[in-house]
Amino acid sequence: MLRRRTGPPAVAEQRCVERGRAAGRFYLDSLIGSVVRPPAGRTKELHRARQRRRRVAPNRTTGRRTATRLALYVGGVVLSEVGTQGTLAAMLFHVYDLTGSTAQVGLVALAHGIAAMVVGPVGGYYADRHDRRRLLQASQTLAMVASLGLGVVTLGGDARTWHVMVAALVISLAAAFEQPTRKAIIASLVPADELVRALAVVNPLRQVGHLTGPALAGGLIVVAGPGLMYMVDAVTFGALIVILQLMTLAPTVAPTTARLWSSMREAARFIIHRPVIVQLMALDLSTTLFAAYRVVLPALAVDILQVGASGYGVLGAAPPAGALIGGVVAYRLAATRIPSGQIALIATIALGASAVVLAQARSLVVALIGAGGIGLFNAVAAVIRQAALLIESPDGLRGRVSALYGVFSKGGPAVGDAAMGCAGKCSGGRHRPDPGRPRPSGAWRGDRILVAVPSPLPGTPAHSARRPAPAKL
Repeated sequence: MLRRRTGPPAVAEQRCVERGRAAGRFYLDSLIGSVVRPPAGRTKELHRARQRRRRVAPNRTTGRRTATRLALYVGGVVLSEVGTQGTLAAMLFHVYDLTGSTAQVGLVALAHGIAAMVVGPVGGYYADRHDRRRLLQASQTLAMVASLGLGVVTLGGDARTWHVMVAALVISLAAAFEQPTRKAIIASLVPADELVRALAVVNPLRQVGHLTGPALAGGLIVVAGPGLMYMVDAVTFGALIVILQLMTLAPTVAPTTARLWSSMREAARFIIHRPVIVQLMALDLSTTLFAAYRVVLPALAVDILQVGASGYGVLGAAPPAGALIGGVVAYRLAATRIPSGQIALIATIALGASAVVLAQARSLVVALIGAGGIGLFNAVAAVIRQAALLIESPDGLRGRVSALYGVFSKGGPAVGDAAMGCAGKCSGGRHRPDPGRPRPSGAWRGDRILVAVPSPLPGTPAHSARRPAPAKL
């Protein structure tokens, strides 16, 4: 004969909630409660306790499925980042090898980021309106075609500076749709209360691509020229397209029916009334505009440090390596009571000091310390900026808000790179030697051979000797 349980059922149920018992105990208690009814007036209280229990102990199958989708998605993004960052590093070095002008290298960097300023808001609009998986696949396909075409032209020995600039512009156009879509997908896969920690894990994983890409580009340039890096980039884009096809994502939440410009005005008004987002955008813009460094890395490696293409790859990988450490630091700081605003401000100041160290470096070791510091402190600040942006934005506006934020976070480096390239040109630099004269790639100083690497690069006009070298800006 069944006996009635002693003690208030709600108290016993609350103890189960606090202890975090397994789901089987919950179903057992439910079965017993269905046979022996609780005292009058306790039914609603017991129901509330069970609801709290469901929130404390969520479905493990759903959690595993979400973690699997997130891991698969981040893995594809990391693989794509390897090709993208390697291609950008190869483009900068390729143009510097063709022209010997940091100003033209800055123009390539400007072309790579110009679409973020012009087309970026449109990409955010479509990220909130259309299927995000299909949109991301379409953007990856466009970038894959650009990289594949540039690789074919370069390996054929017909590459010119304008070829590289057009390819950089097309890849930037694809990125204008990819970046807000990618961020919106991550925010839809992770609960809001875990977003800071999730970004502290995802961002360092993306930095693996930033770390591997330039190093891979330096090695492939030494072996077969930049054309091989462009072909590898096309393969990585195709891999992400396949991974996205294998995933099942939830439909876009609350798609907007407003027109483009009215929709963007809605996002702009939302940003204006969020002082936190405005201040972080200003902080990000000041950092990226006045601490641009990518465009001078080829000249720094070639003419000052004299380490050639392989040293350029190592130097380009130093900021991502620092960003990996910065992700760990940001993850630890997220669990402390230090205000996030103070962390972002201190990290930004330290980033500026690291940029000064890189600018004054006259040895590879010092340059690596400065470049690594830039990546480390930028990663710490970026985690806080992105988390605040996504937490403050509702799901229906995340794509457009991220796109408007990208106008500053991506347009700032593009303008800063162009300005830094012109400044490097005005401050002096090497003149391009006779393209028919053998010289080490990226390590020319007078008539002395510094690095025994054959050059001109395979796939360049000087290597094929079919056309004269383009004039320097």
